[in-house]
Amino acid sequence: MRRPSHLLVTIVGMALIAISCTTDTSISGTTENGVERGDTSAMLLDSEFPVDDLLVQLFGTKDLDIYLAEQQRSIGDLVQVCMQDEGFEYRLPTELQLEIDYTDRTTREFAAADGFGVTSDFIRLFVQTNGQAFQTQDVNQPYLASLTSQQVADFVVALDGPTAEPGQIQTDTGCRGRSSDIVRATWAEFNESLPQFSALTEEVDAHPGMTDIRSTWSSCMLDQGFEYLDLDDVERDVTRRLEELFASAFSTGVSVVSTDAGLAFAPETQAILEDIAEFERSVAVSNWDCRDRVRFEIDAVNSEVQRSFVDTHRSTIDELLAS
Repeated sequence: MRRPSHLLVTIVGMALIAISCTTDTSISGTTENGVERGDTSAMLLDSEFPVDDLLVQLFGTKDLDIYLAEQQRSIGDLVQVCMQDEGFEYRLPTELQLEIDYTDRTTREFAAADGFGVTSDFIRLFVQTNGQAFQTQDVNQPYLASLTSQQVADFVVALDGPTAEPGQIQTDTGCRGRSSDIVRATWAEFNESLPQFSALTEEVDAHPGMTDIRSTWSSCMLDQGFEYLDLDDVERDVTRRLEELFASAFSTGVSVVSTDAGLAFAPETQAILEDIAEFERSVAVSNWDCRDRVRFEIDAVNSEVQRSFVDTHRSTIDELLAS
């Protein structure tokens, strides 16, 4: 199933955030292969990766990064409409104004061109926002500056609801809270019904079969000149390098410069980014090749864990799909 300076943490986090429409996939009536059509979880077990299929049925995709990014976009759109109804202008945060990237990042071609997408996403965010993503000022600040103090207070209440009294629970969460509740209803129900889903990755990592997989993969990576023990360490290492080296560039005060076309990376910063990007592409290709050597074994572990999960939670899954 991705932080040195606060600014970089925010940017990398934005580069790495998911509302797909949900589909009524409940089936009732006759039987098929001896399985009652209402027992959808049993039909999922015919699949090699039943949890992936469950996600597709519930959310329209198994790529939760994309799904959650789309949710964030939909929440932002609803907040804008809601604030307009309350009589205020409201601009979306800079990162929500960007197009969602639907590129398949699982291919060797992507690894060769962009690595894991860590550095390229960082650069894309800077370029497409003309550096605005680097600004700590709220994009709504210029508008708020034109309002009276009472109007600003009303804006805040409209956006996030009135502050609850000490010891009380906030019941009115404003445009932002109400929009989130609407958009995330299916996702919230899923997580409330199947809280164990969040532990699936840990279950895969703890599977006995992963010991040999890690050993084979790690030896392959070492032959390529990269020393890592765990499959997830590679991308984390790229992110850490970007954070640490770029934070160093920020500390010099020359990370970005103004040009006639807008903000641009300073030459020193650009050189750092190019070095990280080159390393990222190289290690990502090696990672892809070494994973390919154990892809069958990885798929077998994932399949076993997913099938066990669906089998254990069949009744809950049937209720979710029927709702």
